[in-house]
Amino acid sequence: MTVVNLLGEVTVQIDGRQAELGHGRQRCVLAALAVDAGRVVPDDRLVNRVWAPDVPARAQKSLYSYISRLRQTLAGEQIERRPGGYVLAEGDTDLRRFRELCVCAGESTDIERTELLTEALALWRGDALTGLPGEWAQAERDRLQLERLAAQHDLVDARLRTGQTGGLVAELSDR
Repeated sequence: MTVVNLLGEVTVQIDGRQAELGHGRQRCVLAALAVDAGRVVPDDRLVNRVWAPDVPARAQKSLYSYISRLRQTLAGEQIERRPGGYVLAEGDTDLRRFRELCVCAGESTDIERTELLTEALALWRGDALTGLPGEWAQAERDRLQLERLAAQHDLVDARLRTGQTGGLVAELSDR
């Protein structure tokens, strides 16, 4: 089983072992595909996500090289070429799991919501996309931080409604 982790440093676990993903730009290509897992990401969008605003003349060739290396690392079938771009198979990512748990929490009782949001927030291992270069990575990091913050606020609300206030003041002060 392959798991792509985005909620911290970008890593991949294959059957429980961490895979070597190469340097920052190559990891950025994987992240640029993983945030849209299951959907085609056009070549030009990938290039812009990885290199903008200073796109080098050989960016397209470098992109193909990075994808080739990532395919080897991920055993081939994870990244497919489709008309108009590339798609990362809709598999397991910590981001997908985080979002699923948050959606389930929104449809649950406050006690269940507390458990689900606690589980969702435990997936975060630091700032999303840690160590990735570029404007897109920073913008995505900021956007994902807002999702994290919303989940944290929802968790605080659920804990207050269920009377689970122990340590809450200290936790909020740390934020």
